[in-house]
Amino acid sequence: VVSGLPRIRFLSGVIDQLVEGINESRRQRGDVETGYALVGKIVGQDTSRIILVSGLIDEGPASARSGGHHKADRDHQQRELELLQLADGDVMYIGDAHLHPGSMDTCSSGDYRTDLGNVRESRTREMVFVIATAASARWGSGSSDSVYRGGLKLNFFYLGKASGYEYRHFVPEIVEGQALQTPASLRRFAAVSPARARLDFENLRRLTAYKMTVSEMTGDGRQPRPCIEMQHKRLAFKTIIAFGPDPGACPEVYVETDGEILRYQPQSLNGGWTDLIWFTPIVLEVEREITGRHGAGRANHTETTTGERSAPAGVKSTGPQEVHHGKL
Repeated sequence: VVSGLPRIRFLSGVIDQLVEGINESRRQRGDVETGYALVGKIVGQDTSRIILVSGLIDEGPASARSGGHHKADRDHQQRELELLQLADGDVMYIGDAHLHPGSMDTCSSGDYRTDLGNVRESRTREMVFVIATAASARWGSGSSDSVYRGGLKLNFFYLGKASGYEYRHFVPEIVEGQALQTPASLRRFAAVSPARARLDFENLRRLTAYKMTVSEMTGDGRQPRPCIEMQHKRLAFKTIIAFGPDPGACPEVYVETDGEILRYQPQSLNGGWTDLIWFTPIVLEVEREITGRHGAGRANHTETTTGERSAPAGVKSTGPQEVHHGKL
């Protein structure tokens, strides 16, 4: 850790995905620059904060590249970031990584102008950057200041408020973990109405009485389906909304309370599923019924509107949750 900088960690899956993507570009395009946007979050505050890089986004179909220049398709990357934020509301744009086809393993003056502008415009005023070059035989066993993977030499740079807005070289902590990705099922759902999906998920995360988790429902013989879990922080219940098997199908709603998982039929779904029905009112409807039953002295016996008792299939967590919305 460089003195004065936050601790900076990369998930191992991010490094693996970055190396694989750059090497594939080298095989297909030869000696031209290629790059990725880095996404992640900042945990903690002041001198105890940690920058965690948990995912990356490809350069996009409208990117431009040459032997000494790279320009990413920022519109594409912004759309992909918004999809990732459905699964992890705290993830944000946190830097860039790109290949230098030659031997220059530091950021160029052109890189600095672009990177400084992005840092200055960011809410956090600090980002991380990666320069990849082909690992040369002259390095022998390699330098301890770099990371070597898959025939590439990776150099890491911090730029921001803790360095006086100058690049500071660092070696990251690499921790085990898969790179954050948007589940295909959630991507299909959001594609129907991206703005509606984004606003509804943001509203769910504004319910401060709850801890929100985005998961996938698996094991019922069907394709994995997105699943929203809303755990009430004070009351002993959780609302689980499992999306339908296709984006236009009615979701299934369950309530977990007193060790049981019960099927619940919200009144708003009696008329079937339409684009006008959002998930946030469903969560609030369940809360009204649960608190009403608590008030009536029946907190230990929850029945469903339909009387049906059935547990959903296994739920698999997809990633962490919190809320910053970085722009690219």
